[in-house]
Amino acid sequence: MSEKPSLKVFCTSVRHYAVSDVDYFDRDKWNSLKKQNDRNRCATASILRRYVLEAMGANKITLHRYCAGCGSKEHGLVYARESDGTYWMVTTSHAHNVVLVGAVPIGYKGIIGIGVDVECIERIDERIKYLICTKKEISNLEKKGKFVISDIWVAKEAILKSTGYGLHISPKCIDLASRENGENWIHGKLQSTSLMPNGALVRLDNFAEDKKMIGACYVNGLENVNVSLENIIF
Repeated sequence: MSEKPSLKVFCTSVRHYAVSDVDYFDRDKWNSLKKQNDRNRCATASILRRYVLEAMGANKITLHRYCAGCGSKEHGLVYARESDGTYWMVTTSHAHNVVLVGAVPIGYKGIIGIGVDVECIERIDERIKYLICTKKEISNLEKKGKFVISDIWVAKEAILKSTGYGLHISPKCIDLASRENGENWIHGKLQSTSLMPNGALVRLDNFAEDKKMIGACYVNGLENVNVSLENIIF
């Protein structure tokens, strides 16, 4: 029996940085931000992305953004193109003092994409359930089991990011059951579309510096995969 392929999601804490620390690709975004905390998150994400791509062996890359939902190249997911034509899908999320980055070469082991999300549990408004949840999910939430709104939010964000469309697809298009399902964490019953085939949904909660955070990773197109969280200190 062949071993499961393994993927890592990389995590680091937000640090104070200057614009000179930021990749040129991110400097317009950095300059558009007014609050230093937001600039620090942007810079930390830029530095962690650079580290992740180098650590995973991506060589001589060119970065660009693309939103599959509207076709814009001004926002959306980041893609890295190597000189040999290999494309990497890069997914980033940050909240409070935590930054996550995941990257995968498109087509590796049949993977279509990867999405990560991290949120501060205390800052998620319970009323968001009416915007993102199906009726069944709301019913499950009201039973006050282990299934909570933060679980649903990070799971759906990660899934939608993995498609490249993000919130151009309504979160209500994804129906998540409330039972736990081993390492897949939540059993997702996704609509049958080419954008969202079966995949692996993994909970991320081993954050070294902040136990109030929760995250998720969705590997689009590959169910049988090990996903681990690696903390990086710069």
